[in-house]
Amino acid sequence: MLKEYKSEYWTFTPRDRQKSKKEEKRFAEIHCIINPASAAGRTRGRWLRLLKVLQNTWPDELTFTITDFAGHATLIARQAVEQGSKKIVVMGGDGTIQETVNGLLANHQTCLEEISLGILSSGTGQGLAQSLGLPRALPAQWTVICQGKKRRIDLARAIFLDEEKQWQRRLFVNECQIGLGADVVQNLSFKTKKLGGRVGFGFTALSTALRQPSFKIRLRLNDAYSVTAQVLGVVIANGAFTGGGMQLAPKALLDDGQLDVLLIHDQSALQRLRNFPSIYTGKHGMKGAFSFYRVRRVALLSSHKAPIAADGEILGSLPLTVEALPSALTVTVP
Repeated sequence: MLKEYKSEYWTFTPRDRQKSKKEEKRFAEIHCIINPASAAGRTRGRWLRLLKVLQNTWPDELTFTITDFAGHATLIARQAVEQGSKKIVVMGGDGTIQETVNGLLANHQTCLEEISLGILSSGTGQGLAQSLGLPRALPAQWTVICQGKKRRIDLARAIFLDEEKQWQRRLFVNECQIGLGADVVQNLSFKTKKLGGRVGFGFTALSTALRQPSFKIRLRLNDAYSVTAQVLGVVIANGAFTGGGMQLAPKALLDDGQLDVLLIHDQSALQRLRNFPSIYTGKHGMKGAFSFYRVRRVALLSSHKAPIAADGEILGSLPLTVEALPSALTVTVP
């Protein structure tokens, strides 16, 4: 029987710890984490419709929790693993998936052997779902979760400065962007998200790119050699696709143990306009305004306070160090 556990169980108070001892089966072997606020609030309705469609096919040993606040999925995932869940299913956008992964590896482990992640992609951008080759329809994604194969993929660890100038570390799954891409995330409004991923991200990305100032950045690649460039932005990609179907790193693979780094060099307004369509086809690499590198580790430094976003969520600002974590996560794929 499908069971829901209220968010009050996730507040870390002595009373709730006592309650958790009584509620021995708060987490079944399969536990779902649903973020109803993702996709500009559309996920709540999608979840209810999915329940109706699949009500006779849910596994008996399945529980679920609805998130209430930013970071909630991290807490839920960590507790679910601690209490014996073997498969975590997350329904939300790339940011919710990132939160969940950080909960699964909360103790800074480099891999999980027995825990697998299932994805019901319901965000605005859905870059990770495209990188994994998941079907678009949610019922079809549920079929993948139940009948698909397990695949080990890489993660990446980012070390950066937060808004309080404190060093933080965060795992991300699909991509991290500095400068232009992070500004797109900041400029993406609730109304724009309502337009959907391709239109919403496309409109915001183009309007942001046309007025984006360039900045000087220094990159240290694999602790071996340095690159200095005047850029609009930098992309550190684990997967090939980003929000709205853009292929910023078309040759990136989720399981090659490496990260693809894209430098978006300074361009005139006309060049930016001409080059924009090519990021959807992945052919921008043929143009001189872009440079690619493949690395295991990269450090970025700039006097410009460039923002950092990962999996569609703002993290902080430069400096930043990112390293690949090979085969760190098991996901269910077609």
